[in-house]
Amino acid sequence: MLARLDSVQSILKQAGDDAEMNTARERTRFAAGALAWRLVDQYPARLWDAQKGMKVIDTTLEEARRRHAALAQAQKDEPARHEQFAQRIVELDRRIQALIPRVAALGKEQQQVVQEIAVAELTRQKERLAGYATEARFAVAQLYDRANQSRDADHATKP
Repeated sequence: MLARLDSVQSILKQAGDDAEMNTARERTRFAAGALAWRLVDQYPARLWDAQKGMKVIDTTLEEARRRHAALAQAQKDEPARHEQFAQRIVELDRRIQALIPRVAALGKEQQQVVQEIAVAELTRQKERLAGYATEARFAVAQLYDRANQSRDADHATKP
């Protein structure tokens, strides 16, 4: 608004001492006074807002500086951390490669033990089934004997 008011005042100065322009000059003077009064009246509130804005900017700027410092430190420290991870990976890979033959040997050994357990269990089941078969034969033989005894008894009682 000040720029607009300055533009109007410069146009009025160029117009010279024309009587018609005196009314416009007077109105421009009143508008300039009202604008000046409004600016002076609003100065404390605008100053307070500006100071508050500066505090926010300072806080944000400090946070940005802190983050920048942390980022710079991270950029400095990360290559060393990556190198430590790389060394650790190499060491763990070496240990894993050393353990692979042992794991393979233990796997074969475990397979043999499982096979032996399975064979032993199958042998026990075979022996148990053989026992059941023997018992079944004796039971069948007893049935035949009873059947023969009852047939012989029936023949002896029939004349």
